[in-house]
Amino acid sequence: GVVATHVDVSTAEQQVGIKTTEITAGKYKRIYSQYEPLSQEGREVMQEAVDFLYSVFVDRVAQFRGVPVSTVLDDMADGRIFIGQQAIDAGLVDGVSTLDDLVASLAEGALPEKAQRQGGAGAASDDTTQTTSEEETTMSDKTYTASDITAGLVLEVAPEAAAQLRDEGAADAREAGATAERERIQGVLAHSMPGHEKLIEGLAFDGKTAPDAAAAAVLRAEQEARATNGSNLDNDADELGKIKPSVDNGDDDDLAAASDEEKLRAKWDQDEDLQSEFGGRFEAFMAFEQNKDRARMRGTRR
Repeated sequence: GVVATHVDVSTAEQQVGIKTTEITAGKYKRIYSQYEPLSQEGREVMQEAVDFLYSVFVDRVAQFRGVPVSTVLDDMADGRIFIGQQAIDAGLVDGVSTLDDLVASLAEGALPEKAQRQGGAGAASDDTTQTTSEEETTMSDKTYTASDITAGLVLEVAPEAAAQLRDEGAADAREAGATAERERIQGVLAHSMPGHEKLIEGLAFDGKTAPDAAAAAVLRAEQEARATNGSNLDNDADELGKIKPSVDNGDDDDLAAASDEEKLRAKWDQDEDLQSEFGGRFEAFMAFEQNKDRARMRGTRR
């Protein structure tokens, strides 16, 4: 059945010195306000809403139980409360079972359309749980395959189970999302390189960059940095090449200059990392070292 309740609190408010005034728009807005006695017109509006909901309820019961509307009105929807076996006898439900048993039945791809009960066989342990014999739990005329069990069907026949499954699924999704984000951040941080710490930190915590994309971004930044450094070294080498040596022929300074170059050559030949840093160009390395010496000399003169 359907019930609606109107509570009039106007007298109670008057006793404590309170007066509530409602400002409304629309003829029927607050037609049955709780701050004044229920008018005849308000009662009629409420009754109309209750009657409409009752008709919807009766039609749905008749549709899903497969019985005439008259049967629903006479035996199922007269406002009574049916408990356990009473609901089964009235044809209002297929049976009574525990939530775990129902979920297990759904998982097996089977759902009873209308269980056959024999003269009250099977003792009810309480109002919500009933232990039945094997023949009582046999499904009658319809078997559902796994593809038939949809979210809408579960929600319709077992709303509590559907809510539980939905909550569990949401929790699993949140946990899976958090795990995936941690793994993404760790994967991005694993591609960090000296000199690119700020770049890698920004990519790690932007919430979207994948580890492979982060590795590519760091590689590009490193290549650009090396290209810039190489260009600077080439410019330094060109500038040094324009400087004429200020040594006299036959002077010991020639031997000293040759000796410095030999030392640099020996250092170059023994250090593969150094060769890689200067792109395999000894001239650039030598220009870099000589430029450092010039800078030190300028600092000394100042």
